[in-house]
Amino acid sequence: MQITRDEIISRYTDIETEIIKTESWFDDPLTFSLSTEPISAYDGRVHDSMIAYEHHPASKSRMLAIRDDLLSGASPWPIFQYAEDGFLLEGWHRIVAIHLAGFETVEVISVGKIDCDPEGFDANDVALMINRDDWSVSARWRGRQIGFVRVNMDDPMPDNGRRVENTFVLPAFRRRGIASRLYDAAEEMVGDIGLRLVPSPQPILSQNALGLWLKRNPDVVSDTRAR
Repeated sequence: MQITRDEIISRYTDIETEIIKTESWFDDPLTFSLSTEPISAYDGRVHDSMIAYEHHPASKSRMLAIRDDLLSGASPWPIFQYAEDGFLLEGWHRIVAIHLAGFETVEVISVGKIDCDPEGFDANDVALMINRDDWSVSARWRGRQIGFVRVNMDDPMPDNGRRVENTFVLPAFRRRGIASRLYDAAEEMVGDIGLRLVPSPQPILSQNALGLWLKRNPDVVSDTRAR
């Protein structure tokens, strides 16, 4: 069912910050729809996250804190996903915590927007905006955000490494080099303070991210596999 921003805030206690985080992926008015899905539909994501937590103890601690709150009687927040392709925008820790707490269903808010028309697109016209407040980079074209990347600064990797936590490019603009440019800018951003941008450990690296890293720096992928 369709649900408004105000209705989400009224329905879930203290969730406005989560909505603001979701809105940071875009800069256009969004539509929201609410559904209830079986938690088993997210078994693959839960499995991947559990592997990732073995490499990222700080993230695991955040997830376990959410799980403990749920076991103590707190009501779970929904997860936020992109309506067009199911990409999980916010709620990676939450979906695992809900699973571990024994819930059989999860409330899902699907986020929709009107895509930018890519007609006349030229990658050279894309502006990259670095935000060191949340260690993110956004790609903008004709004044609209078409891509976004955020670096995880909380879970250090070996040898002063930091990994990309979130990457998203609007479907109409994918496979046009936007993700590569976002990674370039993120690499420069962390490099300015003496850090390196590195891939997540194997085997949790997604196929899309793996392909991107193999083009960028195959050696660093091999190094991560070895660990």
